[in-house]
Amino acid sequence: MNNTAHPAREAVAMHMTDLAAEFHLSNKEVDGVDDIEFWIHKLFNKICGYMTKNGFGDLWDEEFKNRC
Repeated sequence: MNNTAHPAREAVAMHMTDLAAEFHLSNKEVDGVDDIEFWIHKLFNKICGYMTKNGFGDLWDEEFKNRC
């Protein structure tokens, strides 16, 4: 398993978390949840871990580079 840092994945996670933080600061809810920042971050960590564990980490990074 590759445990190196993945800046592309971290950038996506930060963007998602930043958007969730904006919702929180604006007192917006997402499907009745007012602390969506916590759940987005937790979900992204699970997805990232699954992708890395199953050998898709490098593919994820390559796709991110191609789309940016």
